[in-house]
Amino acid sequence: HSAYESSFRAVRPNGTSKPAFPAKGERDVWSVCPIYVRSNVHVNRDTTGSINRQGAYLVLWSDGKIEDMQPDTLLA
Repeated sequence: HSAYESSFRAVRPNGTSKPAFPAKGERDVWSVCPIYVRSNVHVNRDTTGSINRQGAYLVLWSDGKIEDMQPDTLLA
């Protein structure tokens, strides 16, 4: 089975609303697809663990550009 997933945040990370058209020099993420990201979770016997994300997110920006973004370059 295959699954396609995307997400859309209605607000910016700072809590402000996204305008339909960002101001000049601004751009917002309209959609993110994590289908090419692997978490590589490692759990130890003592229940501690680690996550090593690898791959790339596909990001659609409000200016129409699509970019591959590495997991370590993104903010929540």
